Amino acid sequence: MKIKMFSRYFSAVVFYSCVFTSFFDNRISLVLLVWLLMPVIFSFLGYGRRWCGIGCPQGIFYDDYIGRIISDKVSPKVFSNVFLRCGLVIVLIAMLAAGVYKSFSEPWAVGRYAFIIVTAICMCSLILTFQFSKRTWCHVCPVGSLAAAVSVVVGKKYGIECSGHKFSAGTVCPMGVDSRKHPDCIHCCECCDIRSLKERYNI
Repeated sequence: MKIKMFSRYFSAVVFYSCVFTSFFDNRISLVLLVWLLMPVIFSFLGYGRRWCGIGCPQGIFYDDYIGRIISDKVSPKVFSNVFLRCGLVIVLIAMLAAGVYKSFSEPWAVGRYAFIIVTAICMCSLILTFQFSKRTWCHVCPVGSLAAAVSVVVGKKYGIECSGHKFSAGTVCPMGVDSRKHPDCIHCCECCDIRSLKERYNI
């Protein structure tokens, strides 16, 4: 559990430091590109959207801070619409492709495009968080959508495992899914009781 908490805050500190310094140096923006790819890398390794729950700086900020001062509402179903999600994935890929193309003449162009994408994600997610709930953006996040799609294609097991699963008992999943078997499970463990979490993380 301590390792999980350390990874969460280490990820957030490095990410927001890079966002701030990217205002002054485009080269630092290349680090943000790694953060954009991490959810997909985790999925390729068979972990599903676990990065979204333990390493995403935006999710950490909303879970641990913003989530304490707002009242969660049900996220509109439109944010789970497959066409909307696919459209945003196409926009994401197009922007990254444009950055790579321009990098042939401007070496740090891909970093600048990554910075633009990350800034747009931060702004949109913050608006949706205050309007609806702390994980509303996660429903429509193009990077998360890619990670979910990869986890299905790869065929590895996704969804959370814990002996004290309480989803069927009425616990509300922030993603609005059956986290035992759905590719959009972000492994936030909110559907697990304390005993099962202690068993899982040996604490």
